Amino acid sequence: MVPGKAWTEEYLRRTRDYFWDKDFIPVLLKFLGVSRARRVLDVGSGLGYLARLIESKARKAEEIYGIDLDGSLLRAARKYGKQADSIVKYRKMDASEIKFKDGSFDFVAAMTLFVNVTNPDEILREMIRVTGPNGTIAALEPIYQTDGRSEYMPGYTESEYRFMNKLLSRRKRAATFVKGSDKYVAPRLPNMFAELGLKDVKAKAFAYAHLQKWDENGYDDYLDYLRKRSMEMERLKDTPENVLDTLPTNSLRDAKRYIGITKRRADRILRNPAKYRSMIYSTTYTILAVKGKKT
Repeated sequence: MVPGKAWTEEYLRRTRDYFWDKDFIPVLLKFLGVSRARRVLDVGSGLGYLARLIESKARKAEEIYGIDLDGSLLRAARKYGKQADSIVKYRKMDASEIKFKDGSFDFVAAMTLFVNVTNPDEILREMIRVTGPNGTIAALEPIYQTDGRSEYMPGYTESEYRFMNKLLSRRKRAATFVKGSDKYVAPRLPNMFAELGLKDVKAKAFAYAHLQKWDENGYDDYLDYLRKRSMEMERLKDTPENVLDTLPTNSLRDAKRYIGITKRRADRILRNPAKYRSMIYSTTYTILAVKGKKT
C-alpha cells in the first residue's frame, strides 16, 4: 500500500475530525447499521474518530480496532481514546496486509481512505477477507465530482472571488492526495463492492453544510495567520514565479493577480477584524456511504 499524505495530527484535528461533524457522522452510521456490531475494524483510522463514534453507537461491541500506517497518529488516537475512556485498540498496520485472521470481524469500515490510496481494490479485498459471514463492509468517501468551490470565505470582492474560484477549481480538478490515487473513486465503490462478491450493496449520498463562526481564541489565531500571509505576499509581489509551483497555472499574470488578491483580502480583514469576525464561513460536502454484506 502507498499511504496518502503524511497527515499530521494538527491537520486531522482541524479538518477531518472537525468537518466530519459529530452531528453529521451519526446519520451516516445509522444508515450503515453499526448498532448491532460486536467486532469492529476501522481501516485507516487516523486519530480514531470513526472508531470512537462507532463505539458510541455499537453498545454491544465486544472489541473495536483501529489500524493505520502512521504511528504518530496512532499515538495521538490512544491519547484521545484515553481521555474519552474508550475501549478501542490501535495497531500499526498496512491496510493491504491486515494482520488479522479471516472472518475476525462483523463490521469493517473505512472513512476517507480510498481517495488516499493507489490500490483500493486490494484494500477492499483485505477488508472482505477479515469480515465474517453476514458481516458488513462499509466505506464513507467524499464525492469530488463537482468542480465548483465548496467553501465561502468572506473578505473577497465579487470579482476577486470569481477569479479565485476559477483558478482554484483547476487545482481541484488536477490534484490528487497521493500520486496515483483517485480522488474520484467514490462513485465507483458500489460497483467495486458488487464485483468482489458482496451482496445487498447499498449506497446513499449525504449532503452536509458546516457553518462556522469564530470563537475568540480561534479568531486571534486566524488574524495572526493573515498578518503572516500579508507579509508573505508583500515579499512575493516582485517574484510571482515563486508561487507557480503552488498554483494550477503557468501564467505569471495569474500568479501576480493571486498574490495581489490574497494580500488585499488579508489586509481588508485586518483593518476591520470586528466586521469579519461576525460573518459566517461556510463549507459544504457531499459524502457517499456504501455498504455490502459478505455471504
